[in-house]
Amino acid sequence: MRWLWLSALIIGLSGSKEISEFSESSENSECSENSECSEFSENSEFSESSESSEFSEPSALSPFSLTRTHDSLYHLNEFRLPYPVYRFCTGDVNGDGSTDALVGVIKRTRFHRDMGRRIFIFKQVEGKVRPLWMGSKLGGILQDFRVIEDQPQKSHKTYKSYETHKSHRSYKTYKSHESHKTYKPHKPHKPYNSPCTIRALETTADGRYVVSEYHWEGFGLAFDRFLIKNTNQETAYKYFNL
Repeated sequence: MRWLWLSALIIGLSGSKEISEFSESSENSECSENSECSEFSENSEFSESSESSEFSEPSALSPFSLTRTHDSLYHLNEFRLPYPVYRFCTGDVNGDGSTDALVGVIKRTRFHRDMGRRIFIFKQVEGKVRPLWMGSKLGGILQDFRVIEDQPQKSHKTYKSYETHKSHRSYKTYKSHESHKTYKPHKPHKPYNSPCTIRALETTADGRYVVSEYHWEGFGLAFDRFLIKNTNQETAYKYFNL
């Protein structure tokens, strides 16, 4: 009997030790979970503080600045852009002598219900940002764009008209020859003499790549020329970055 009583006592002590060890391990587990939550909350605070980070500006002299609140909310100066932004650059798009802002946004449009990349162009009026053009689509499926400052183009010189030939001396005078018509100077290739080219990287419905150029024409961007078309991605990027 005494032996049985001692065995029961030893088993009881062993069981309480196991319960104590399980309890300690549970507390350690809770502590581990709390520490992970603490790290997550610290990361969340860091994420919140980084939401107001400033979008890189294309030039220190640019009158426009783009700031990011979060992935789907930006501000161009005071103008609110509730869309993801993939590109921001500036240039004199319409040739009026002032700098305009070109912002690439990702959104649906009235006529194109699928999410896609668009180009929005803004100007400044009395120090405030105002839309100049909010295009829904170019020629193809837009992937990216960039602004290229163009060199001013000179018109070709006209040819001088030839002097009239004097009539030949003879018994019967011939009529004098009419002067040759002058050649008219070539008009600038770009309408509105826009100092900027918008170079676009686009794709077609069958997945081929196109690099095209556009210029401002009245109200909106008009197609100018293809740099290359019906090509692969690698080749297209080479032309796009020329």
